[in-house]
Amino acid sequence: IVQPTDSFTMALNSYRQAGGGGYSMLAGARVVYDRGEDIRELLVDEIRRARTLQATTYLRPSWAIIPDPARAAARAAVGPAPVAAAVRLADSTLLRVLATSDLHGQLESRVWDWSQGRAVGGVAALKPWLDSLARACGCTSIRLDAGDEMQGTALSNATFGRGTIDAMNALGIDAAAIGNHEFDWSVDTLRSRMREAKYPFLSANITNTAGTARPDWATPWTLVTKNSVRIAVIGLTTTETPTATAPRNVQGLAFGDGAQAIKRYLPAARAAADYVIVVAHVGAACDSTTGGGNTAACHGEILDVARQLDSGSVDLIVAGHTHVRVNTVVNGIPIVEAQSSSRSIGVVDFVRVGGRRDVRVQLITPYADQVKPDVALTESLGRQQQAARNITERVVGRLKFPFKREGDEYGLGRLIADAQRSAGRADVAIMNNGGIRADLPAGTITWGNVYQVQPFQNRLQRLTVKGSVLEDALEHCVAGADHVPDCHIAGVEVWYDPRKDAGKRVNRIRLENGKAIEKNRTYTLVVSDFMAAGGSGFSMLLGAPKEDLDVVDIDALIRYLAVLRAPVEAPADARFHRTDR
Repeated sequence: IVQPTDSFTMALNSYRQAGGGGYSMLAGARVVYDRGEDIRELLVDEIRRARTLQATTYLRPSWAIIPDPARAAARAAVGPAPVAAAVRLADSTLLRVLATSDLHGQLESRVWDWSQGRAVGGVAALKPWLDSLARACGCTSIRLDAGDEMQGTALSNATFGRGTIDAMNALGIDAAAIGNHEFDWSVDTLRSRMREAKYPFLSANITNTAGTARPDWATPWTLVTKNSVRIAVIGLTTTETPTATAPRNVQGLAFGDGAQAIKRYLPAARAAADYVIVVAHVGAACDSTTGGGNTAACHGEILDVARQLDSGSVDLIVAGHTHVRVNTVVNGIPIVEAQSSSRSIGVVDFVRVGGRRDVRVQLITPYADQVKPDVALTESLGRQQQAARNITERVVGRLKFPFKREGDEYGLGRLIADAQRSAGRADVAIMNNGGIRADLPAGTITWGNVYQVQPFQNRLQRLTVKGSVLEDALEHCVAGADHVPDCHIAGVEVWYDPRKDAGKRVNRIRLENGKAIEKNRTYTLVVSDFMAAGGSGFSMLLGAPKEDLDVVDIDALIRYLAVLRAPVEAPADARFHRTDR
């Protein structure tokens, strides 16, 4: 019988260990084993080892709830609901929603670490997938995208997103949210792309800074009619936008509270439509890759929005921005997010079951080898690839191992920070994690590989800052609610306690020369122009004297790789140290 004073070891992921998912009682427990392993990789390794999996091999019951009435009560409280009887889609599905998000210019199919050598996505495969899913339903369908369509690859960026908009037109998208990266090339460029799109870009929460007027290009909602079914689609843009794109690109704009914006337009939308769907470039993250319907295991801005709405007041939220799979229900509202870069398609069916309407959600991986690629999109993509090939296929280095974005801190981030510090010959460099967009493979790497890592072409600047400002910037790196550093650094080490309040977590800083930072002394700091303008929340850097280094981030990294001995290994020295372990 377990007693309150007994002690046990428990295996769990880092999110729950830090108190996530409502497990705050575990946050202070002593960690006895942490090698930074990735759970997905552990599963892959075990599958490769075992080859054939038998549930009995792994099912070793080591505890039970007693007596029997208590066990029955626990099962009733948290056990799975009875599986609903299968229904014939053609007879009972009223509406199918096909959802995509965060394409980020990934026009080509791509092999991922987890896809076992199989190519996934790409617009030439995505079109037959969407067409097939729409036909298989035998019902009315609508195609919605949750934003951040264009920015992110050399192919897309070469035309400032024009090729991506052409592809999205071919995919038959009916409406899309305005994402934060839609602003990366200025409002004027965004408006040009919006004019070229055959579908509306939507956002109900964009206003002027006073909140008194809406820009004429920011359409809050639209009505899509398919086979006499009327679907109102309301758009949202993340409130993080002012710090998630270059601030100069959204000057004069405000990104207000999402729930309030929805409520503003909901009465008219509800009156006009049979269904009301929110398409939001606002996201969430879940403790598992699917969310599993367990809202306690999910967190994020879109969940907060849903909680502020009346229960069931909208029929569905198609989310984006966080690049993960989300399938959950909050406040009676289904929420689905289909990862990024065409890795997933969200399939949401509104089904008539007896006298009620049910919602069923799937997240499907669109493997390219399961469909015949669209001919027109394949030809268009080929022309774009040929034009870019001379640049994208240029070899720029050779790596000994893959450089992956795994763990609290990773070698790829350290390498980028080192490259930027070297470019500016500065005391310290800080690289925001949001600007590190992809991994690098082992072996020969090309300009195109590096461009996927740093696609924003931010210019590097050397700032002169007081020690107190540098301390504030390093505090900001560890201020996140998930207790994980949100940047990588060079020329400095930081010791911090994530249990303390944000802004008071750093308890020791040591420069490369072994000295501490002096508050009134000046130091040189290299950051991107995005961060120097207050991006990613680095508002403490605003107004600091700065010098443009006449180099963009990708070129600084490529030049640094060229002077390192090949094959290059990622820096292994930890620069952030948790003092609560």
